[in-house]
Amino acid sequence: MRPPHTPFLLALLLALSQPSPTTAQETAPAPDPTDTLAEAQARYAAGADHYARGDYPAALLEFDRSYQLVPSLRVLFARALCRHALADLPGAAQDLRRYLAEGGDAVPPDLRRQADTLLAEISPNLGRLAVELAEPDADLFLDGRLVGTSPLPDDLETTAGRHLLEIRKDGFTPARLELSVRGGERTVANVTLVPRPAVLRVLTGDAPAAVLVDGRPAGTAGDEIELPPGSHRVRIEAPGFDPIERDVELHPGSAESLAVVLVPVPPPTPAPEPAAGQPGLGERYWWLWTTLGAAALAGAVAAGILLWPDDAPAADWSWRMR
Repeated sequence: MRPPHTPFLLALLLALSQPSPTTAQETAPAPDPTDTLAEAQARYAAGADHYARGDYPAALLEFDRSYQLVPSLRVLFARALCRHALADLPGAAQDLRRYLAEGGDAVPPDLRRQADTLLAEISPNLGRLAVELAEPDADLFLDGRLVGTSPLPDDLETTAGRHLLEIRKDGFTPARLELSVRGGERTVANVTLVPRPAVLRVLTGDAPAAVLVDGRPAGTAGDEIELPPGSHRVRIEAPGFDPIERDVELHPGSAESLAVVLVPVPPPTPAPEPAAGQPGLGERYWWLWTTLGAAALAGAVAAGILLWPDDAPAADWSWRMR
């Protein structure tokens, strides 16, 4: 697309660069409005000179600075011409629409015709891109240029053709989509960011220990254990030590350390030895063992009598005399 580098537009830019009475849109709250206006006019004149020589990047810088100092309709129009020359069609269309909307009936007929003609030339080459993304505060890049942060207030306006959309957020894997935008149409890009795994490292000093996460073996102390973000129950086990359990909260892409101190299991307490000169358990309770033995013998005799068969011959308990 050929830049609108015509004698009429060049003459217009140079004419508008001359000092003129300020309008309501050219006033700015500053300590010294006269100096601010003078600098804005000087910046505008420098931008018009750069534009006439074909140095469009330098011209755009001067026009931007002039507009920051004193917002002006003429600077909006000049900036639109410069962006058009740099093939920034969405930026040129945005400035032209603002120029016509804010200027209203105050826009000179010749300039209105120029603005309408330029918009009619640009519009068929523009399309809208809607980015649907549930994750907030993600940076959106279109063809390597930052265009906003999610959620976007409105669709992106871009040139028709192939584009690369990138979405980046800390703790998430960057998403890259190659898409095609058609002029005059709306393209929707559905994007889902995948959280990066968190890394947990359990520190137990020199004691080797097994690490269980949510009841499942996950590694050993000192390992870098990758886990999904969220809440987890960590249990540390080591032979000869009491187990320890801790709750941890892990964020996407974070690296956390959990330091614990393992406490040794106390040895079993042995039974106390009797003091010298005192009888042991067997000596002190001889009567109990004797009673229990006699009872056991009596029970055995009784059981033998009760279980004696009926058809067995009677025992001869008489004394036999020789």
